[in-house]
Amino acid sequence: MKEIYHMKKYLLLPVITFAISSSFSQNTIGIPDIINYTKNIYNAGTQNRCIVQDKNGVMYFANYEGLLTFDGTYWKIYPLPNKTVIRSLALGRDNKIYVGGQADIGYFSPSVNGKLTYYSLKELLPEKNKIFTEIWETIAYGNDIFFRSREIIFRLSNNIMNVYPALKEWQFLGKSDDRLMAQDSEKGLLEFKNGLWQSFIKEDIFPKGFIVSTVFPYGKDSVFVTTINSGFFILKGNRISRFEFKNINPFKSQRILAATPITNDWIAVGTNLQGCFIINKKGEIIQNLSRKEGLQINNILYLFVDSHNNLWLGLDNGIDFIAINNEIKHIYPENLNEGEGYTSMVFQNMLYVGTSNGLYKVPLTKESDFSFIKGNFEPVPNTAGSAWGLSEVNGKLLLGHHDGSFQINNGMAEPISNKSPYWTFLPFYDIMPSSLIIAGTSTGLDFLKYEGDKFVTKGNLPEFNEFSQFVAIDNNNIVWVAHPYRGVFKIDISDNSNPISKIYTDKNGLPSSFNNHLFKIKNRIVVATEKGIYEYNAAEDRFAFSDYFKAIFGHKNIRHLKEDLSGNTWFIENKNLGVVDYSSARPAIIYFPELDGKMVSGFEHIYPYDVMNIFVGAEKGFYHINFENYKRINTNKIQVIVTAVKAFGRSDSLLYGGYFGEVNESLTQSKEGIPLVASNWNSLHFEFSSPLYEQHNSVVYSYFLKGYDEKWTDWTKKTE
Repeated sequence: MKEIYHMKKYLLLPVITFAISSSFSQNTIGIPDIINYTKNIYNAGTQNRCIVQDKNGVMYFANYEGLLTFDGTYWKIYPLPNKTVIRSLALGRDNKIYVGGQADIGYFSPSVNGKLTYYSLKELLPEKNKIFTEIWETIAYGNDIFFRSREIIFRLSNNIMNVYPALKEWQFLGKSDDRLMAQDSEKGLLEFKNGLWQSFIKEDIFPKGFIVSTVFPYGKDSVFVTTINSGFFILKGNRISRFEFKNINPFKSQRILAATPITNDWIAVGTNLQGCFIINKKGEIIQNLSRKEGLQINNILYLFVDSHNNLWLGLDNGIDFIAINNEIKHIYPENLNEGEGYTSMVFQNMLYVGTSNGLYKVPLTKESDFSFIKGNFEPVPNTAGSAWGLSEVNGKLLLGHHDGSFQINNGMAEPISNKSPYWTFLPFYDIMPSSLIIAGTSTGLDFLKYEGDKFVTKGNLPEFNEFSQFVAIDNNNIVWVAHPYRGVFKIDISDNSNPISKIYTDKNGLPSSFNNHLFKIKNRIVVATEKGIYEYNAAEDRFAFSDYFKAIFGHKNIRHLKEDLSGNTWFIENKNLGVVDYSSARPAIIYFPELDGKMVSGFEHIYPYDVMNIFVGAEKGFYHINFENYKRINTNKIQVIVTAVKAFGRSDSLLYGGYFGEVNESLTQSKEGIPLVASNWNSLHFEFSSPLYEQHNSVVYSYFLKGYDEKWTDWTKKTE
């Protein structure tokens, strides 16, 4: 009997991140999402000092209580027999997981039933070398495995253990491509060649008391060297030079235990007091991610880039995941991150964002991707409270606010009217500047006159006091208003003294009088409903299911629509963000499941400024999407793995523990490995998961048990 399964991909990152700041330099306004895995979540020890990943996507952590694994759903801990700390690990070419613990070295390999099992290598050691302290680094180098304690470096080669005692103390062991290096406190930095540790550096510029913490490739022929407290260096051949920072060096007073390349230009650096820095090869600080941005703590012990180019942090207490490779960033304009995101707009080289706490601004800089703007948002004076909507009219910026309407001049808010909350502003005439502006308010429609570069209120539409959040004007200058629970109003204001108004409900073609949201898309007045998109049929004076949109949306519950400059249609379906992309021969719907459920229900906002800058209002601040890059890199294949199979009879038996061969080998089962199960073991339990770590809280599954089930199950988050 086999379990057959498939799954559907949804993306949602359960993240709490915090305000943007840096004690060294201004941070970027866009922050990648961060997932915190606390000790209470993974249920093991506090410290995590080393991280690797196998080709099936499973993560492995050197944890204080043993080997910790994570497959996207299940955390498992495998203690050493002596119950001591594991401080280092490495995947060997033989696909075993080699680990270094306290007074023990060995490896983990699956047993016959696929459960990870520990095998000690101490019996290979000479009797006099069997007593040693902790193993701080475990390095796979070619076919060999090296283990470093302070007293001895052990080399496992062809099942023979060689020992290299320190002259005084071994302080570091690491590799960069084909170069294996170690540091002795007396002889300094050494390289392993021809079975010996040899000095090789000419003109040694390392300061007195330096201790190397990491080495990794830097370009084609160089090595990036970080020291714990003496700075960064570049090793080329046998010559060493200091790595210089463009401006201030934020690491002068920092202990550096971790660093790793992220891209060809970006390097992640872990500190013990200020969290994780992202720097480039020019010596510029790109970002500083610390507790203020969402890390659990600032003490970073280890950094690892996974197969999807996202960043894992081994912490002094916990594990953090940073979606550094995702083109969706979080923007928090406020220090306390409490404001809901309602509106945004770029105007006169300034980015304005409106929240439930007010209007904020930050100057644009040279970055084409605005999430990389470095700066701090400043509140626009006199706008405290809910900033509902920004509109550009006649080349001016207008703000609809809970306290009235404002014109934004030179970053200052000048009041127009304070009689009621305002939502939106629309020019009534096509020829600019329009002398008449229609404003939607909480108590109807207001008229604004544009006179001498100023907007002056001229009163409201008589006898129309309806809530007017959704307003549009058609090509015949007819004003349309959607009410949340009364229907849709058609208003002819050609005779201002005697406007003609008519309401359309389910009696006039709409599926319901409730939850109708009105927009102007593709030069059409459309109503987004719980059962699809509807359009007005003038010949029959009623609404009908839209022929144009039915092929795209069908009867989906659409709550919001917005057209961008390229003609793409952005939408919110239920609580999910998507876009109808017209860049190919046939329209394609692209979803952004990372943001499922993150928008502000009832006050949804999408502002597609250009292909690299899409702003989406969120329950806390805003999300920024680089749509151009998102389409290019969002191609992660969906992979699902069965992690355990158990049979139950009078007792229980583990048939399969997650591995068919070694940890880094294929998950294909051989015919010889298929177990025979007696009929009295008549209850089977399966566990499965997907190692899509940036998405795992939004993956849903369906399964089918051949010979037992008649059809696939409904989609569910259940993983067993």
